[in-house]
Amino acid sequence: MVTDEQVRLLRRKRMKNETLQVSAAGAGMSERAARKWQKGLLPSERKRPRTWRTRQDPFAEVWEAEVAPLLGGDDAGIVQATTIIQLLEERYPGCYSAGQVRTLQRRIRDWRALYGPAKEAYFEQQHVAGREAAIDFTSCTELGVRVAGSLFRHLLFQFVLSFSGWRWVTLAFGETYEALVAGVQAALWELGGVPEVLRSDNLSAATHALKRTAGRMLNERFRAVLDHYGMISTRIRPGQSHENGIVEQAHHRLKSALAQALLVRGSKDFVSVDAYMQFVQALLDKQFNRPAQAKLAEERRLLRPLPSSPIPSFTTYRPIVRKWSTIRIIWSLVRKPGAFARYKFREDLFPSITFRLAYDALCAWRGDRADVEYVRILHLAASTMESTVQVALALLLEQGRPFDYATVRELAAPERHAVPQVQIAAPDLRVYDALVAAGVR
Repeated sequence: MVTDEQVRLLRRKRMKNETLQVSAAGAGMSERAARKWQKGLLPSERKRPRTWRTRQDPFAEVWEAEVAPLLGGDDAGIVQATTIIQLLEERYPGCYSAGQVRTLQRRIRDWRALYGPAKEAYFEQQHVAGREAAIDFTSCTELGVRVAGSLFRHLLFQFVLSFSGWRWVTLAFGETYEALVAGVQAALWELGGVPEVLRSDNLSAATHALKRTAGRMLNERFRAVLDHYGMISTRIRPGQSHENGIVEQAHHRLKSALAQALLVRGSKDFVSVDAYMQFVQALLDKQFNRPAQAKLAEERRLLRPLPSSPIPSFTTYRPIVRKWSTIRIIWSLVRKPGAFARYKFREDLFPSITFRLAYDALCAWRGDRADVEYVRILHLAASTMESTVQVALALLLEQGRPFDYATVRELAAPERHAVPQVQIAAPDLRVYDALVAAGVR
Protein backbone atom coordinates (compact mmCIF):
# COMPACT_ATOMS: atom_id res chain seq x y z
CA MET A 1 0.00 0.00 0.00
CA VAL A 2 1.45 3.35 -1.07
CA THR A 3 1.69 6.04 1.61
CA ASP A 4 1.51 9.83 1.40
CA GLU A 5 5.21 10.10 2.25
CA GLN A 6 6.19 7.78 -0.60
CA VAL A 7 4.17 9.85 -3.06
CA ARG A 8 5.71 13.12 -1.82
CA LEU A 9 9.21 11.66 -2.16
CA LEU A 10 8.43 10.43 -5.67
CA ARG A 11 7.21 13.87 -6.73
CA ARG A 12 10.24 15.62 -5.24
CA LYS A 13 12.55 13.33 -7.21
CA ARG A 14 10.62 13.90 -10.42
CA MET A 15 10.86 17.67 -9.89
CA LYS A 16 14.65 17.20 -9.85
CA ASN A 17 14.32 15.65 -13.33
CA GLU A 18 15.23 12.18 -12.14
CA THR A 19 13.94 9.38 -14.36
CA LEU A 20 10.74 7.54 -13.47
CA GLN A 21 12.69 4.36 -12.83
CA VAL A 22 15.14 6.05 -10.42
CA SER A 23 12.38 8.03 -8.69
CA ALA A 24 10.23 4.91 -8.19
CA ALA A 25 13.14 2.99 -6.70
CA GLY A 26 13.97 5.85 -4.37
CA ALA A 27 10.34 6.09 -3.20
CA GLY A 28 10.07 2.32 -2.69
CA MET A 29 7.38 1.58 -5.29
CA SER A 30 7.07 -0.04 -8.68
CA GLU A 31 7.30 1.95 -11.94
CA ARG A 32 3.66 1.18 -12.64
CA ALA A 33 2.62 2.64 -9.27
CA ALA A 34 4.95 5.60 -9.75
CA ARG A 35 3.30 6.39 -13.07
CA LYS A 36 -0.11 6.42 -11.32
CA TRP A 37 0.97 8.68 -8.42
CA GLN A 38 3.00 11.29 -10.32
CA LYS A 39 0.16 13.78 -9.93
CA GLY A 40 -3.26 14.17 -8.37
CA LEU A 41 -4.48 13.72 -4.82
CA LEU A 42 -2.46 11.98 -2.12
CA PRO A 43 -3.55 8.45 -1.08
CA SER A 44 -5.09 9.68 2.17
CA GLU A 45 -7.05 12.34 0.28
CA ARG A 46 -8.62 9.77 -2.04
CA LYS A 47 -10.11 7.74 0.79
CA ARG A 48 -13.81 8.19 1.31
CA PRO A 49 -15.30 7.68 4.78
CA ARG A 50 -17.26 4.44 4.97
CA THR A 51 -20.93 4.91 5.76
CA TRP A 52 -22.06 1.32 5.33
CA ARG A 53 -21.78 -1.73 7.56
CA THR A 54 -19.44 -4.57 6.60
CA ARG A 55 -21.57 -7.13 8.44
CA GLN A 56 -25.07 -7.44 9.82
CA ASP A 57 -25.83 -5.59 13.06
CA PRO A 58 -26.26 -8.32 15.74
CA PHE A 59 -28.43 -5.99 17.87
CA ALA A 60 -30.80 -4.84 15.13
CA GLU A 61 -33.68 -7.08 16.27
CA VAL A 62 -33.53 -6.11 19.95
CA TRP A 63 -32.32 -2.51 19.77
CA GLU A 64 -35.66 -0.69 19.69
CA ALA A 65 -37.45 -3.10 22.02
CA GLU A 66 -34.75 -3.79 24.62
CA VAL A 67 -31.72 -1.50 24.43
CA ALA A 68 -33.08 1.91 23.41
CA PRO A 69 -35.65 2.08 26.29
CA LEU A 70 -32.87 1.37 28.81
CA LEU A 71 -30.68 4.11 27.36
CA GLY A 72 -33.61 6.52 27.12
CA GLY A 73 -34.31 6.23 30.84
CA ASP A 74 -30.63 6.59 31.79
CA ASP A 75 -30.21 10.37 32.03
CA ALA A 76 -27.04 10.03 34.11
CA GLY A 77 -25.32 7.71 31.60
CA ILE A 78 -24.81 4.99 34.22
CA VAL A 79 -25.83 1.90 32.24
CA GLN A 80 -22.86 0.14 30.66
CA ALA A 81 -22.64 -2.25 27.71
CA THR A 82 -21.59 -5.15 29.97
CA THR A 83 -24.81 -4.81 31.98
CA ILE A 84 -26.96 -4.77 28.83
CA ILE A 85 -25.13 -7.80 27.40
CA GLN A 86 -25.84 -9.75 30.60
CA LEU A 87 -29.50 -8.78 30.38
CA LEU A 88 -29.74 -9.88 26.73
CA GLU A 89 -28.01 -13.18 27.56
CA GLU A 90 -30.72 -13.88 30.14
CA ARG A 91 -33.61 -12.91 27.86
CA TYR A 92 -32.26 -14.46 24.65
CA PRO A 93 -30.17 -17.52 25.63
CA GLY A 94 -27.53 -18.46 23.08
CA CYS A 95 -27.95 -15.30 20.98
CA TYR A 96 -25.56 -12.92 22.75
CA SER A 97 -22.22 -13.22 24.56
CA ALA A 98 -19.55 -11.13 26.26
CA GLY A 99 -17.55 -11.15 23.02
CA GLN A 100 -20.01 -8.66 21.53
CA VAL A 101 -19.46 -6.00 24.19
CA ARG A 102 -17.17 -3.86 22.01
CA THR A 103 -19.75 -3.82 19.20
CA LEU A 104 -22.47 -2.81 21.66
CA GLN A 105 -20.25 -0.11 23.16
CA ARG A 106 -19.90 1.51 19.73
CA ARG A 107 -23.67 1.37 19.16
CA ILE A 108 -24.31 2.94 22.59
CA ARG A 109 -21.70 5.64 21.92
CA ASP A 110 -23.37 6.58 18.64
CA TRP A 111 -26.87 6.52 20.16
CA ARG A 112 -25.89 8.76 23.07
CA ALA A 113 -24.21 11.20 20.69
CA LEU A 114 -27.48 11.58 18.77
CA TYR A 115 -30.19 11.09 21.38
CA GLY A 116 -28.54 11.10 24.82
CA PRO A 117 -28.51 13.94 27.35
CA ALA A 118 -26.50 17.02 26.46
CA LYS A 119 -22.93 17.06 27.70
CA GLU A 120 -21.99 19.67 30.26
CA ALA A 121 -19.92 22.42 28.66
CA TYR A 122 -16.76 23.71 30.32
CA PHE A 123 -15.47 27.16 29.44
CA GLU A 124 -11.76 27.86 29.58
CA GLN A 125 -11.07 30.93 31.66
CA GLN A 126 -8.66 33.76 30.94
CA HIS A 127 -6.67 34.55 34.07
CA VAL A 128 -5.51 38.11 34.69
CA ALA A 129 -2.15 38.73 36.34
CA GLY A 130 -2.40 39.71 39.99
CA ARG A 131 -6.14 39.10 40.25
CA GLU A 132 -6.75 35.69 41.80
CA ALA A 133 -5.33 32.96 44.02
CA ALA A 134 -7.02 29.62 44.73
CA ILE A 135 -6.72 27.67 47.99
CA ASP A 136 -7.65 24.22 49.28
CA PHE A 137 -6.60 21.29 51.45
CA THR A 138 -5.83 17.81 50.11
CA SER A 139 -5.21 14.55 51.95
CA CYS A 140 -1.75 13.05 51.31
CA THR A 141 -1.93 10.02 53.61
CA GLU A 142 -2.43 7.92 50.46
CA LEU A 143 1.21 8.61 49.50
CA GLY A 144 2.25 6.15 52.21
CA VAL A 145 4.93 8.41 53.71
CA ARG A 146 6.36 7.14 57.01
CA VAL A 147 7.95 9.37 59.65
CA ALA A 148 10.09 7.65 62.29
CA GLY A 149 8.65 4.31 61.16
CA SER A 150 4.94 5.22 61.40
CA LEU A 151 2.46 6.08 58.67
CA PHE A 152 2.24 9.86 58.41
CA ARG A 153 -1.42 10.92 58.27
CA HIS A 154 -1.53 14.49 57.06
CA LEU A 155 -2.98 17.11 54.73
CA LEU A 156 -1.25 19.66 52.55
CA PHE A 157 -2.66 23.17 52.19
CA GLN A 158 -1.97 24.68 48.77
CA PHE A 159 -2.12 28.32 47.64
CA VAL A 160 -1.91 28.79 43.84
CA LEU A 161 -1.78 31.99 41.78
CA SER A 162 -4.17 31.47 38.88
CA PHE A 163 -2.15 33.48 36.33
CA SER A 164 1.45 32.42 36.95
CA GLY A 165 0.83 29.05 38.63
CA TRP A 166 3.17 29.91 41.54
CA ARG A 167 2.43 27.73 44.56
CA TRP A 168 2.85 27.72 48.30
CA VAL A 169 2.38 24.53 50.33
CA THR A 170 2.16 24.04 54.09
CA LEU A 171 1.47 21.07 56.32
CA ALA A 172 -1.89 20.61 58.04
CA PHE A 173 -3.56 17.95 60.18
CA GLY A 174 -7.13 19.11 59.72
CA GLU A 175 -9.20 21.62 57.73
CA THR A 176 -9.35 24.01 60.66
CA TYR A 177 -9.61 27.77 60.82
CA GLU A 178 -6.11 27.95 62.32
CA ALA A 179 -4.55 25.86 59.52
CA LEU A 180 -6.41 27.88 56.88
CA VAL A 181 -5.32 31.27 58.16
CA ALA A 182 -1.75 30.13 58.81
CA GLY A 183 -1.50 28.78 55.26
CA VAL A 184 -2.95 31.87 53.59
CA GLN A 185 -0.79 34.30 55.55
CA ALA A 186 2.41 32.29 55.06
CA ALA A 187 1.79 32.30 51.30
CA LEU A 188 1.05 36.03 51.13
CA TRP A 189 4.14 37.04 53.08
CA GLU A 190 6.35 34.70 51.05
CA LEU A 191 4.82 36.13 47.88
CA GLY A 192 5.32 39.70 49.06
CA GLY A 193 1.93 40.95 47.88
CA VAL A 194 -1.81 40.38 47.89
CA PRO A 195 -4.04 39.31 44.97
CA GLU A 196 -7.47 40.88 44.60
CA VAL A 197 -9.50 37.65 44.92
CA LEU A 198 -9.14 34.52 47.03
CA ARG A 199 -11.07 31.57 45.54
CA SER A 200 -11.99 28.45 47.53
CA ASP A 201 -14.61 25.79 48.02
CA ASN A 202 -17.04 26.07 50.94
CA LEU A 203 -14.55 25.19 53.68
CA SER A 204 -16.26 24.84 57.04
CA ALA A 205 -13.32 26.71 58.56
CA ALA A 206 -14.22 29.78 56.48
CA THR A 207 -17.99 29.52 55.96
CA HIS A 208 -21.14 28.53 57.78
CA ALA A 209 -24.40 27.06 56.53
CA LEU A 210 -27.49 29.20 55.94
CA LYS A 211 -30.69 27.61 57.24
CA ARG A 212 -33.15 29.35 54.94
CA THR A 213 -31.34 29.17 51.60
CA ALA A 214 -29.26 26.03 52.28
CA GLY A 215 -26.23 27.96 51.00
CA ARG A 216 -23.07 29.06 52.77
CA MET A 217 -21.52 32.41 53.63
CA LEU A 218 -18.28 33.60 55.18
CA ASN A 219 -18.05 33.42 58.93
CA GLU A 220 -17.04 36.55 60.81
CA ARG A 221 -13.53 35.39 61.72
CA PHE A 222 -12.42 34.58 58.18
CA ARG A 223 -14.13 37.67 56.79
CA ALA A 224 -12.00 39.70 59.20
CA VAL A 225 -8.86 38.04 57.82
CA LEU A 226 -9.83 38.91 54.24
CA ASP A 227 -10.66 42.48 55.25
CA HIS A 228 -7.24 42.79 56.89
CA TYR A 229 -5.59 42.00 53.54
CA GLY A 230 -8.19 43.73 51.38
CA MET A 231 -9.15 40.56 49.51
CA ILE A 232 -12.50 39.49 48.06
CA SER A 233 -13.74 35.93 48.53
CA THR A 234 -15.29 33.90 45.70
CA ARG A 235 -16.51 30.36 46.33
CA ILE A 236 -17.70 27.48 44.18
CA ARG A 237 -21.16 25.95 44.36
CA PRO A 238 -21.42 23.00 46.76
CA GLY A 239 -20.46 19.76 45.05
CA GLN A 240 -19.01 21.49 41.96
CA SER A 241 -15.29 20.92 42.54
CA HIS A 242 -14.46 21.60 38.87
CA GLU A 243 -15.28 25.26 39.53
CA ASN A 244 -12.12 25.37 41.63
CA GLY A 245 -10.17 23.64 38.89
CA ILE A 246 -6.95 25.63 39.32
CA VAL A 247 -6.18 24.26 42.77
CA GLU A 248 -7.82 20.86 42.15
CA GLN A 249 -5.50 20.31 39.19
CA ALA A 250 -2.61 21.61 41.28
CA HIS A 251 -3.39 18.96 43.92
CA HIS A 252 -3.44 16.20 41.32
CA ARG A 253 -0.15 17.25 39.75
CA LEU A 254 1.59 17.77 43.10
CA LYS A 255 0.58 14.36 44.47
CA SER A 256 1.48 12.68 41.20
CA ALA A 257 4.90 14.35 41.25
CA LEU A 258 5.42 13.40 44.91
CA ALA A 259 4.47 9.77 44.25
CA GLN A 260 7.00 9.58 41.40
CA ALA A 261 9.72 11.34 43.38
CA LEU A 262 9.24 8.95 46.30
CA LEU A 263 9.55 6.03 43.89
CA VAL A 264 12.79 7.42 42.45
CA ARG A 265 14.05 8.10 45.99
CA GLY A 266 13.63 4.42 46.75
CA SER A 267 12.10 4.95 50.17
CA LYS A 268 9.08 6.62 51.75
CA ASP A 269 10.71 6.80 55.20
CA PHE A 270 11.81 10.12 56.71
CA VAL A 271 13.53 10.71 60.03
CA SER A 272 11.32 13.69 60.89
CA VAL A 273 8.43 15.82 59.69
CA ASP A 274 10.86 18.63 58.86
CA ALA A 275 12.87 16.31 56.61
CA TYR A 276 9.71 15.31 54.75
CA MET A 277 8.57 18.91 54.27
CA GLN A 278 12.04 19.86 52.98
CA PHE A 279 11.62 17.09 50.41
CA VAL A 280 8.17 18.45 49.43
CA GLN A 281 9.42 22.03 49.18
CA ALA A 282 12.44 21.07 47.06
CA LEU A 283 10.18 19.22 44.62
CA LEU A 284 7.70 22.12 44.56
CA ASP A 285 10.39 24.67 43.75
CA LYS A 286 12.09 22.55 41.08
CA GLN A 287 9.06 21.24 39.23
CA PHE A 288 6.50 24.04 39.57
CA ASN A 289 7.82 27.35 40.89
CA ARG A 290 11.05 27.73 38.90
CA PRO A 291 9.30 27.35 35.52
CA ALA A 292 6.79 30.00 36.66
CA GLN A 293 9.37 32.68 37.52
CA ALA A 294 8.88 34.80 34.37
CA LYS A 295 5.12 35.02 34.76
CA LEU A 296 5.49 35.44 38.54
CA ALA A 297 7.68 38.51 38.02
CA GLU A 298 4.96 39.99 35.82
CA GLU A 299 2.30 39.15 38.38
CA ARG A 300 4.19 40.50 41.40
CA ARG A 301 4.22 43.98 39.86
CA LEU A 302 0.40 43.99 39.94
CA LEU A 303 -0.15 42.63 43.45
CA ARG A 304 -1.46 44.87 46.20
CA PRO A 305 0.87 45.76 49.08
CA LEU A 306 0.86 43.76 52.29
CA PRO A 307 -0.51 45.29 55.51
CA SER A 308 1.91 46.36 58.23
CA SER A 309 1.83 42.95 59.93
CA PRO A 310 0.06 39.58 59.86
CA ILE A 311 -2.72 38.81 62.30
CA PRO A 312 -2.74 35.91 64.80
CA SER A 313 -3.69 32.60 63.24
CA PHE A 314 -4.51 30.96 66.55
CA THR A 315 -7.84 30.83 68.35
CA THR A 316 -8.22 31.85 71.97
CA TYR A 317 -10.30 29.44 74.06
CA ARG A 318 -11.66 30.00 77.54
CA PRO A 319 -12.13 26.45 78.82
CA ILE A 320 -14.13 25.65 81.92
CA VAL A 321 -11.91 24.03 84.55
CA ARG A 322 -13.59 21.75 87.07
CA LYS A 323 -12.64 21.65 90.75
CA TRP A 324 -10.52 18.53 90.13
CA SER A 325 -8.55 20.41 87.47
CA THR A 326 -9.79 18.74 84.27
CA ILE A 327 -10.63 20.82 81.21
CA ARG A 328 -13.79 20.02 79.28
CA ILE A 329 -12.61 19.96 75.66
CA ILE A 330 -14.09 16.75 74.36
CA TRP A 331 -17.22 18.36 72.84
CA SER A 332 -15.02 20.65 70.72
CA LEU A 333 -12.75 17.77 69.74
CA VAL A 334 -15.71 15.73 68.48
CA ARG A 335 -16.36 18.46 65.90
CA LYS A 336 -12.69 18.40 64.81
CA PRO A 337 -11.51 14.80 65.26
CA GLY A 338 -8.67 15.30 62.80
CA ALA A 339 -6.92 17.47 65.40
CA PHE A 340 -6.53 14.50 67.77
CA ALA A 341 -3.65 12.83 65.89
CA ARG A 342 -1.18 15.67 66.58
CA TYR A 343 -2.84 17.30 69.56
CA LYS A 344 -0.21 18.60 71.95
CA PHE A 345 -1.92 17.04 74.99
CA ARG A 346 -3.09 13.88 73.24
CA GLU A 347 -1.47 11.53 75.76
CA ASP A 348 -3.56 13.13 78.51
CA LEU A 349 -6.73 11.97 76.73
CA PHE A 350 -6.21 8.32 77.67
CA PRO A 351 -7.97 8.03 81.06
CA SER A 352 -6.47 4.57 81.64
CA ILE A 353 -4.34 1.90 80.02
CA THR A 354 -7.57 0.29 78.74
CA PHE A 355 -8.41 3.42 76.71
CA ARG A 356 -4.84 3.49 75.36
CA LEU A 357 -5.04 -0.16 74.28
CA ALA A 358 -8.42 0.51 72.70
CA TYR A 359 -6.98 3.37 70.64
CA ASP A 360 -4.08 1.20 69.44
CA ALA A 361 -6.56 -1.49 68.42
CA LEU A 362 -8.66 1.05 66.52
CA CYS A 363 -5.56 2.25 64.65
CA ALA A 364 -4.87 -1.33 63.57
CA TRP A 365 -8.46 -2.07 62.56
CA ARG A 366 -9.88 1.27 61.40
CA GLY A 367 -6.89 3.06 59.88
CA ASP A 368 -7.68 6.73 59.19
CA ARG A 369 -11.00 6.36 61.02
CA ALA A 370 -9.30 5.53 64.33
CA ASP A 371 -9.17 9.13 65.58
CA VAL A 372 -12.85 9.75 64.81
CA GLU A 373 -13.97 6.53 66.50
CA TYR A 374 -11.80 7.08 69.60
CA VAL A 375 -12.90 10.70 70.08
CA ARG A 376 -16.53 9.58 69.94
CA ILE A 377 -15.79 6.89 72.55
CA LEU A 378 -14.24 9.60 74.76
CA HIS A 379 -17.35 11.68 74.31
CA LEU A 380 -19.46 8.69 75.33
CA ALA A 381 -17.36 8.28 78.48
CA ALA A 382 -17.72 11.97 79.33
CA SER A 383 -21.47 12.06 78.76
CA THR A 384 -22.32 8.77 80.54
CA MET A 385 -20.03 6.86 82.92
CA GLU A 386 -16.32 6.51 82.23
CA SER A 387 -16.13 3.32 84.30
CA THR A 388 -18.93 1.69 82.27
CA VAL A 389 -17.23 2.55 78.99
CA GLN A 390 -13.93 1.20 80.33
CA VAL A 391 -15.57 -2.13 81.24
CA ALA A 392 -17.06 -2.34 77.75
CA LEU A 393 -13.67 -1.63 76.15
CA ALA A 394 -11.95 -4.26 78.31
CA LEU A 395 -14.53 -6.84 77.27
CA LEU A 396 -14.13 -6.05 73.57
CA LEU A 397 -10.33 -6.11 73.81
CA GLU A 398 -10.49 -9.50 75.52
CA GLN A 399 -12.66 -10.86 72.70
CA GLY A 400 -10.10 -9.66 70.15
CA ARG A 401 -12.70 -8.75 67.54
CA PRO A 402 -12.76 -5.42 65.63
CA PHE A 403 -15.04 -2.83 67.17
CA ASP A 404 -16.02 0.80 66.73
CA TYR A 405 -17.90 3.54 68.58
CA ALA A 406 -21.29 2.00 67.81
CA THR A 407 -20.21 -1.34 69.33
CA VAL A 408 -18.96 0.32 72.51
CA ARG A 409 -22.12 2.42 72.83
CA GLU A 410 -24.31 -0.66 72.51
CA LEU A 411 -22.47 -2.31 75.40
CA ALA A 412 -21.93 0.70 77.64
CA ALA A 413 -25.08 2.73 77.06
CA PRO A 414 -27.81 0.59 75.50
CA GLU A 415 -30.90 2.43 74.38
CA ARG A 416 -33.64 2.53 76.98
CA HIS A 417 -37.00 1.45 75.74
CA ALA A 418 -39.88 3.72 76.66
CA VAL A 419 -42.27 2.33 79.27
CA PRO A 420 -45.77 2.19 77.77
CA GLN A 421 -48.41 4.32 79.41
CA VAL A 422 -51.36 2.12 80.43
CA GLN A 423 -54.66 3.85 81.09
CA ILE A 424 -57.20 1.83 83.18
CA ALA A 425 -60.65 3.33 83.37
CA ALA A 426 -62.45 3.61 86.74
CA PRO A 427 -64.88 0.68 87.39
CA ASP A 428 -68.58 1.25 86.76
CA LEU A 429 -70.26 0.66 90.18
CA ARG A 430 -73.73 0.73 88.69
CA VAL A 431 -73.17 -2.89 87.59
CA TYR A 432 -72.83 -3.94 91.21
CA ASP A 433 -75.94 -1.94 92.21
CA ALA A 434 -77.91 -3.84 89.61
CA LEU A 435 -76.75 -7.17 90.97
CA VAL A 436 -77.76 -6.22 94.52
CA ALA A 437 -81.17 -5.05 93.38
CA ALA A 438 -81.70 -8.42 91.68
CA GLY A 439 -81.02 -10.27 94.92
CA VAL A 440 -77.77 -11.82 93.79
CA ARG A 441 -75.39 -12.52 96.62
